[in-house]
Amino acid sequence: MLTSELVKINKDYFIKAASMSANAAIFVAFPYLNFPPLNILIEQGIKWLVGRIANGLELLAFFTYIDFRVDAQGAAYVVASREANRLQTEESRKKADEAFKVFAKFNT
Repeated sequence: MLTSELVKINKDYFIKAASMSANAAIFVAFPYLNFPPLNILIEQGIKWLVGRIANGLELLAFFTYIDFRVDAQGAAYVVASREANRLQTEESRKKADEAFKVFAKFNT
């Protein structure tokens, strides 16, 4: 299973669970809103709002993950390049080059 499929499954589950919980809370607190023309609009509004929240959370998690990954790889590159500058050996330069390739990896 791909990561994108797992994200979609979890996102759909979050939207469904949060929408049902919000609907239950609103209709218990305000039972007079649970009548056909109004309750359909409220349910759709809640579903839309929870969907927007889920999209924002997905984007936040993505950028947090990318930031952590790039931060760790960037730190490894900085350490390797400082060592290459200090030692001036071919082996240390190769380590710095490999660290840079991991840090600045381009997918085509």
